Amino acid sequence: MNKDLNKKFITFDLLSFKSEIELEAFLKFDEEAIKQFFNKLKTVGCINVKISRIWNKGETYKAMVVFIWKDGKQIKERNIIFNKFVRENKFWRQVVVKSEMFEAFLVQEFN
Repeated sequence: MNKDLNKKFITFDLLSFKSEIELEAFLKFDEEAIKQFFNKLKTVGCINVKISRIWNKGETYKAMVVFIWKDGKQIKERNIIFNKFVRENKFWRQVVVKSEMFEAFLVQEFN
């Protein structure tokens, strides 16, 4: 497992909202807050963040957030940053969202 921690690491969150209004609010989330959040994530190895709206699942309201990390280290620090961001942004207290988080090591990459 320690050898795997040196590989590029990916986490992704599948977010399910109750309504399209809540999903749209998430997709238009405060740009400045997102920039500050990403800058904090970069300090613990985040290389890239991608936010996607899932559209091919019928009448559901879902988004996926994909984070690419330099490696699998500093997981504890990442979780602290995530939890603080959620606590400090009132948006997350105003919506009902089901969040599923997945973690993976990059096995193959094609460019």
